[in-house]
Amino acid sequence: MTDRSREYTMELLATMVVEARALKENRTQEEVFREFRKSKTFENLFDSNTGLWMNGPDYISDEYDLEKERKKMNFETDIFNVFDKKWALLTAGNKESFNTMTVSWGGMGTIWGKPVATVYVRTSRYTHEFMDREDYFTVSFFPEEYKKILGVLGSKSGRDMDKMKDSGLTAKELSRSMTFDEAEVTLVCRKLFMQRLEPSNILDPDSAKFYKGDAPHDMYIGEVVEILR
Repeated sequence: MTDRSREYTMELLATMVVEARALKENRTQEEVFREFRKSKTFENLFDSNTGLWMNGPDYISDEYDLEKERKKMNFETDIFNVFDKKWALLTAGNKESFNTMTVSWGGMGTIWGKPVATVYVRTSRYTHEFMDREDYFTVSFFPEEYKKILGVLGSKSGRDMDKMKDSGLTAKELSRSMTFDEAEVTLVCRKLFMQRLEPSNILDPDSAKFYKGDAPHDMYIGEVVEILR
């Protein structure tokens, strides 16, 4: 195949992708093309080394959809400080019955080929009941001006007070769990794993001090299935 024939094929495929998506999304072809041409998929289509141009328009459109989904899952943060310094709200339950608590211990990464968030909840906490019961939980991060409210929510129990009424936060129902209108980022997590942090397994004496006379933590690993902003 000549270079010109290859270029013609690439241009034809791009046109077919744009036409099909414009019809499906009820948008103009100009709108769809402006977005598509900024994508990595479009760049790869016109790079003969990727081989993308040798596939059909449906395959290319699916690749574009995957690229857009990956962008939604992009979350850049100061991973060592986002829990420790900013804090977060850990929430589990539904509109009829949920509880939230402030957490300053946690982590993010990958395991079993999945993006995950890890949180730790003492077995004595009211939220622990919801974490054990529910299949999903959320981790929500807030602007700095809400840190005082998070401090209250971390020191009071939902067994003893109406946290939502006293906090002034606006609960927001999701399809799988709950978050808050005031949150700037919410990680929606599907529970994958839970394990007790047995104090007898803690090797560092300074860390073991956290459990003298207090309940142990359970560790929950959740697959991040959605990032809401």
